[in-house]
Amino acid sequence: MNNVKEIFEKIMSRKGVLISLACLGLFFMLQAALTKMDFNHVNADLAMTAVPPVAQAADTLPPQGFYDYCSDYSSSDCLSHLDKIGSAGFKIVLPYESGTSGQSSAALTAYANRAQQDGIQVIWDFNELIGKSDAANSAVSVVNIVKSFPATWGYYVGDESSPSQEPSIKAMSSAIKTADPNHSSFFVGNYESSAVKPFVNDADVLGLDVYPIGDSNNSSQMISEVGAVTKDLNSYSTANNKKMAMVLQSFSWSQYSSQAPSGWNSNNFRFPTKDEVRQMRNQVLANSSPAFILWFTYYDLQKSTTLTWDDFVAAALGTDSGGTTTAKYALTVNSGSGSGSYISGQQITISANAAPSRQVFDKWTGDTSYVSNATSASAVVTMPARAITLSATYKAASSTSYQLTVSGGSGSGSYASDTKVTITANAAPRGKVFDRWTGDTSCVSNTRSATTTVTMPSKAITLTATYRSRY
Repeated sequence: MNNVKEIFEKIMSRKGVLISLACLGLFFMLQAALTKMDFNHVNADLAMTAVPPVAQAADTLPPQGFYDYCSDYSSSDCLSHLDKIGSAGFKIVLPYESGTSGQSSAALTAYANRAQQDGIQVIWDFNELIGKSDAANSAVSVVNIVKSFPATWGYYVGDESSPSQEPSIKAMSSAIKTADPNHSSFFVGNYESSAVKPFVNDADVLGLDVYPIGDSNNSSQMISEVGAVTKDLNSYSTANNKKMAMVLQSFSWSQYSSQAPSGWNSNNFRFPTKDEVRQMRNQVLANSSPAFILWFTYYDLQKSTTLTWDDFVAAALGTDSGGTTTAKYALTVNSGSGSGSYISGQQITISANAAPSRQVFDKWTGDTSYVSNATSASAVVTMPARAITLSATYKAASSTSYQLTVSGGSGSGSYASDTKVTITANAAPRGKVFDRWTGDTSCVSNTRSATTTVTMPSKAITLTATYRSRY
């Protein structure tokens, strides 16, 4: 405003009444325009104090948040959880048993008010009501308290429920929607789309949880499970015109050892690493456009002695490594297929071109530390946060080479006797994990390892990767 007045005073010092009057009119027009701009700016500032819609999270990532649990949701300790979660940039919290544990209206109000203050939206949990005769009425009594809160996102109507519970969930979800048609409902199944299929008409957003860290000591294989599960849910949700969300792992199976999948080795139980957190998130982004991502759980993560809060935040929200959370990096594949732009953590299959006459594939050269098997013509690249180049190379075919056929994995080719060849099983189908290699296994160093070494004999051999049920 001062600048405009200075301009006006300079203009008025000039001679000429008509010019001065014209300039005076211009001054008042400018002043009015700036006043309107200032008013609009104030309105914009006020608008920004409201709870941000879940769909408008910062940066280019979908909103993310946590499951949490408190015995008293109005306690200072519980409210401090919201402060820490919100200040880090997370936008959603699903407080376990918040709608079923007899929390008072005052407690729910205190929790919602703090969530609003921290820029967080709340998914109120009704899972524990499923199967109870008064489930619908009990849920509605809580809905009538929380539906007017600005912080309310919606309602959790089922968590890994069995198909036999669908009638109860349907009745409860329908009653909730009647009481509050303005907020959404959310259902989560386990690991594959068949787990949400019975409930497709009972929730607005469908989710799957996938907790692979602890399945084995093969990080790449575990991370790939997240991509496969996400892709499955995305396909199913799209076909049924539903929104989707993913639930990822921020706990150690050592905290839930009695509930760990059968057959898992407890020696592998641990928290995800910082890089695995980033890669799990990126697998979701590479295979879907989720409404949001939840991490299970906040209170478990606080007990970790290996994965710090700061490292988790940096990995999940992408605040480290220089910035753009969904940046893509170039993969250049010479003499083969797979070139393109990919996000960090994404897994890409590369394949060498057919060998020239009288030659056979030799190995990949270049940035091979990101390749699952540099001696296999078909391999998997785990994309780093930088551009990389890989080149397929070839060598003269030996008249004494023998054929290795790998079914369900990589490593097939012609090799001279005594050559050591790395073979790797393909990612396990949904609901299964790698079991063992079968076939000519006498020359396999470890038949129970998905990635192992074959010492080529003086004959052609065949090896087959087999899988077993995950649970």
